[in-house]
Amino acid sequence: MTEYQPKRRRNDSFRHKAYLFFRRFFTLLGVMVFMSALFFSYTVYKQAQLYAPKPIQDKTILTFTFEGALPETLSIQNPTDLFKSQTRIHDVTRALKKAAKDDRVTGFIARIQSNEVNLAQVQELRAALDEFKSAGKFTHIFSEDFGGGTGSGMRDYYLASAFENIWLQPIGSVGITGLSGQIPFFKGTLDKLGLQAELYTREDYKTFAEPMTREMPSKANIEMTNRLLGNIYDQMISDISTSRDFQPDYLKALIDRAPLFDTQALETNLVTHVDYLDVMVEHAKDQAGGEDNAKLVALESYLSRLNIDTQDPGIVDTLAGQEDKIPDSTDTPEAESEIAALEGEADDVNEAQDAETEQSPVPTPVSKEAAPENAPPEAPAEA
Repeated sequence: MTEYQPKRRRNDSFRHKAYLFFRRFFTLLGVMVFMSALFFSYTVYKQAQLYAPKPIQDKTILTFTFEGALPETLSIQNPTDLFKSQTRIHDVTRALKKAAKDDRVTGFIARIQSNEVNLAQVQELRAALDEFKSAGKFTHIFSEDFGGGTGSGMRDYYLASAFENIWLQPIGSVGITGLSGQIPFFKGTLDKLGLQAELYTREDYKTFAEPMTREMPSKANIEMTNRLLGNIYDQMISDISTSRDFQPDYLKALIDRAPLFDTQALETNLVTHVDYLDVMVEHAKDQAGGEDNAKLVALESYLSRLNIDTQDPGIVDTLAGQEDKIPDSTDTPEAESEIAALEGEADDVNEAQDAETEQSPVPTPVSKEAAPENAPPEAPAEA
């Protein structure tokens, strides 16, 4: 005879029902969140594969637009800068130097628009372009107008002259009208406000205080500014003449005639083509091997692709002349002996330098070059 087992009483309390409801709800919610996260991850993965930069192909043409500023370093002025792609001057020159050694890159085409590239950066770009052209690669640059019709286009044309082919849009002009300088003065404004700047200078060529203490520049300031602009102007004339195979006097005569319109610029060889941007692009593609074979790649994208491209011979940065001296591993006896030998050489060099220092404790003064005639007197050491 079986023992009687009373049935367990069912808990129908509200608290128990609420507990069961929330347990089932959050269990279902967790499963849905997990499935959604899994689906989202898979979607992102497939999209990343779809838009991932492809390896660099043969007959690649690099493209770039000189617009805005080319900062030396990346800076964040406001939160929106986090979502902007900033290109540094170092990025442009580095890409050109790497592309010069890359057989897959055949040329470089660029466009000049309103920009804030300074003269020092232009000279860096010109040096990188010379290295790129010396590798046998073609270069084209396009501009709607050098100078915009309202100012001097010397800086833009100084950059463009380093390209082998210069394209000017029809009805455009080349406004190489020389250089000019402006010096602001605030003494008149300070006088109206009843303010007086108590600044003093030791010599004539110490002009830091002039904007606050004078209404017009002094003769020394004008002479110094003209000398500075003259030196920059002469350097630009020399560089442009070398790049375009001009005589300096011929280029100066063109500057005196400027601005020159499209047909005049073409006749005087300031530009090589007068046509539109799409024509330049098609011409570059034909030069690279045909529209079907040539590939246009943005210069910024080229740098990013180099980082993922494993078949990139000959353009990987190395420690100049030191790759065969630094062992790959320091765990082997051969590596330890090589490191000890290098340290011994360094100690010998330091001992030799110490001995030279004891023999001649006073450094030999370095002779200065003779100053040119009519140069401004040397400024005193103290301001």
